[in-house]
Amino acid sequence: MKRKPSPIMLLFCAVLILSLLSVGIRILLTMNYLDAHYGVYRSGEILPTVYHIALFAIVIAVVAAAILISKRGSFDAPPPVGDFTIFASCISAFMLAASTLLSLYYILIRRQPASIYDWLMTITSIPAIIFFLSLIKTKLNSRATLAFMSFFPIVWCAVLLIRVYFDTSLLITNPHKTLHQLALLAAMVYFLNESRFLLSKSSRPLFLAASTTAPILLLSSSLPALIQPDLLLIGSSDSYIDYAVECALAVFILSRLFCAGASRPENAVKDIPADTDASIE
Repeated sequence: MKRKPSPIMLLFCAVLILSLLSVGIRILLTMNYLDAHYGVYRSGEILPTVYHIALFAIVIAVVAAAILISKRGSFDAPPPVGDFTIFASCISAFMLAASTLLSLYYILIRRQPASIYDWLMTITSIPAIIFFLSLIKTKLNSRATLAFMSFFPIVWCAVLLIRVYFDTSLLITNPHKTLHQLALLAAMVYFLNESRFLLSKSSRPLFLAASTTAPILLLSSSLPALIQPDLLLIGSSDSYIDYAVECALAVFILSRLFCAGASRPENAVKDIPADTDASIE
């Protein structure tokens, strides 16, 4: 008898569809209503306002759905590392490595001036790469170690968030800047909950809520910038490779949500002490 898809799998499909729909609408709005010189929508246009209100409503709706689903007790431990997560971890590690190598090339070879943000992002990206590679190799073999390593993607996002916030080349009312900051905050909240979940200190509702909102905001922010760099990459803090990293992080978070929905409860990581090993079959 064919097994019905779990509520979390249905939630994953909804998040993926809503994310792509948001990206498509934002691309159309950017093409038709954005003033590329100032990075803001032209005055008097109502559709961009409707889009952002709808995006906020979607985020609230998926959070509510995640909380309702989590009360059904779908899982009580971190989901296993499946093939999708391994693929997403490879992409995330590759993008972070590319970002690190490019930064070192411009700083050391081209002798371009580097800010403290450039150095911090370069330094923190190395342990973040190790975190994703560790997931590929060990599949949550050491939960305490992975919980510690997952702190570095949070730091990387935090440094980029501060860099974007203090970017005076972008107007405060720039909608792309605001969405970018919200996306980075959502990514930080997700990795914080991933770390706490590995240590059995985070609840199921928080993990599901973070893993549903972060992909929507990250993809809505990063994919249009990758597709329309001439219109959206106008600030001194904007970097094509950084948006590629954020897009990879969104895919990674989606993979964790997918694995949570695809796995059976008995395949999840058992609730064991954080300093012991629990390999996934």
